[in-house]
Amino acid sequence: MKKKLGLIFSVLFLDFFSFSAVIAFLPLFFLSTPHSFFSKAFSPELRYILLGIHSATYPIAQLIAAPLLGHLSDKIGRRGILLCSYLGNTVGYVLCSIGILTTSILPLFLGNFVAGLAGVNLSTTNAIISDMSSNERRSKFFAVSHLMLGIGFILGPYVAGKVVTFSSHVFDACFYLFLACAIFSFFNFLLIYFFWSPDEDKLVTAKPTEILWKDLFSCNREVKILLFAEFLIFFGWYFFIKTFQVFLIEGIQCTEAQVFNVYSQYGLWFALSQVVFITWFHRYSKSEKFFRHFITFLALSILILYFAKSYAAACLIVPLFTFAYGMLIPSLTGLVSDYAGAQNNGKVMGLHQSIQAIAKIGGPLIAGCVLTLTPMATVLLSPLFILASRAFLRKKEKLPEVT
Repeated sequence: MKKKLGLIFSVLFLDFFSFSAVIAFLPLFFLSTPHSFFSKAFSPELRYILLGIHSATYPIAQLIAAPLLGHLSDKIGRRGILLCSYLGNTVGYVLCSIGILTTSILPLFLGNFVAGLAGVNLSTTNAIISDMSSNERRSKFFAVSHLMLGIGFILGPYVAGKVVTFSSHVFDACFYLFLACAIFSFFNFLLIYFFWSPDEDKLVTAKPTEILWKDLFSCNREVKILLFAEFLIFFGWYFFIKTFQVFLIEGIQCTEAQVFNVYSQYGLWFALSQVVFITWFHRYSKSEKFFRHFITFLALSILILYFAKSYAAACLIVPLFTFAYGMLIPSLTGLVSDYAGAQNNGKVMGLHQSIQAIAKIGGPLIAGCVLTLTPMATVLLSPLFILASRAFLRKKEKLPEVT
């Protein structure tokens, strides 16, 4: 079992490294930067709206595919779904690289959409972790998977930042960087193909027969509470984080290299938060007080950014909201998995990822419109959505401890 989990964590690291290496580049092609795809005739308001639409393209496709593919992973096996997912990611990266080489916006949207259609690798790996771990260790293993995200986000933006700093032809460098990410994604495909045998899927003890959105309403009370609460958390988070670069570049006038440094610091602190969670906080993660405290902490730490007037000040605040978010995510994932039960892990994890996808769609789309008022708007409004999840939980009965 340890070897198989090690394989999954290795695959996740390569996945997160690739994603984080390119994610900070994409907004630079929309905003008023030296690498913008748009002429100066394009107004900042239109750029914000297009950036919000582009950020929503991936989760729109994900929303379409995730519940069905998550359910199919219960029926036909995790391995086949992961293979399809990483092939889709490979195609998506290639399309984006073509868009960068030709400075065309359409392949960027198309690549995002294709990758989103196949982008159920995280929900499927979450289901695998659920299959292979006991209740008392599940949240710790989810924290390890998020630790891979943190390490990936340390190295990915660092490498991307070096590309921006030392390359005299940034578009060419970005093209090769996206191609490298396509190779990494295909390498993940090969790892799963050769080292994860079809027999491993026998770990799934039972398989449901249908997947519909009514499944969300047929879930038990605890799952529904958690799913609706996490929607509000994720909506507020993606409302903020998907447009964070607008705040950095146009709110406090950070350079492009400084933006990549901020994202790399985000990865560092996220990784450290998962280490802290694994070694200590996981024992408290299933209590309602744990959620309420860190929901409040997350909201307030984002709000403090409004008073940051420099790159240095932003760097001091990044650890605060990163740590709070890092505490919440493995806890939510672990609890949803606990209440889902072994028979429905794939289905509920598909719904779990679809809830996030809806938040990823609505958050950036609305944020892109709100930013037309001021680049500071998202740091003022996102805490309200996050705090709403705390109020939602308070109105319900206390979540029972999972034993």
